[in-house]
Amino acid sequence: SSYRFSNPDEGPPHDANFDTADVTINDDGTCSGGWVCEHRWPAIGNMAAFRNHVTGTDVSQYTQQGDVVGFARGQKGFFAMGKQSFDQTFQTGLPAGEYCDLISNCQQTVTVDASGNAHLAPFSEEVPVVAFVVDGPLSGCNTGEIVGGGSGVTATPGDVTLATQEPQTTQDYGDKPYRRTAFLVERPTQDGQDLFFRG
Repeated sequence: SSYRFSNPDEGPPHDANFDTADVTINDDGTCSGGWVCEHRWPAIGNMAAFRNHVTGTDVSQYTQQGDVVGFARGQKGFFAMGKQSFDQTFQTGLPAGEYCDLISNCQQTVTVDASGNAHLAPFSEEVPVVAFVVDGPLSGCNTGEIVGGGSGVTATPGDVTLATQEPQTTQDYGDKPYRRTAFLVERPTQDGQDLFFRG
């Protein structure tokens, strides 16, 4: 879990003895106590769903307009992102229909017309991204699976199984049941640069 900081040398939330504080999980699944927990955000979980759904497809319909890029993954999904909010039309290459915007957790829908075009604008200016998949949901989807029905294309419920499931309890360490999270990071670093990971 990540944490908020104002100084790059600042450590994670801690108690008076400088022992790292436990991550506080709220009833709605968000974190508090200085912890951020991006991996719990619906947009992050739903992008894992997007990736799983489009696995095995090639990038197509690639376009770049200024600071905005968009591309399809075969005929299974479409993704668009900008440095800031945008309001543009893209050729998606996807079937006509209504789609759930995975980034907004289906708070907005995307309409693809008969020629495969879709006019896209992010739901939030703070997250300038739109992503949707064929046979995706029409309502909130950060539930661990995508159930079909969002594109007008016949879908079988449970077509996609996602990696957004509850972590499994591992070894019991006294009164604190620790859990395991695996993550991979690929990032160039410089000599002397400090890295801090907590899991």
